[in-house]
Amino acid sequence: MGTGKDKGTLKGIAKLVYGDSNSWIQIFEANRSVLAKPGEIPFGTSIWIPRQKREVPKLISRVAPVYPEAARKDGISGDVVMDVALRDDGSVAEASVIEGDPLLAEAATSAVKQWRYRPLVVQRQPVVKFVVVVSFSKKGRVQ
Repeated sequence: MGTGKDKGTLKGIAKLVYGDSNSWIQIFEANRSVLAKPGEIPFGTSIWIPRQKREVPKLISRVAPVYPEAARKDGISGDVVMDVALRDDGSVAEASVIEGDPLLAEAATSAVKQWRYRPLVVQRQPVVKFVVVVSFSKKGRVQ
């Protein structure tokens, strides 16, 4: 599935289905029961493709992650994928790393634990757990 370059990843599926490889997060969230982490999908794995719009709480206060000097010096870049759980007031109760370089993960987790969200209710259920991706680029930018 996907193109030859994506090797059957969520990004490749998102590109095919939604036209945007960056929309892989909602596919991952919808398939957490069969996928432990993002990446290559094992052959024969049955996955569910959700609608493209992803319902997540609105970020209202963000502390920018600091690019670790050791990671910058060693040319380490990439994504840190985290499960985030919120308290009722929108503060982050827990941010646990699903995938990412340990040097980058510590910086991302430290920042995300200081973020605040506007609580969100969808179909009378609060959205309290979702996936956040923090990207550290080779040029030193953090998103």
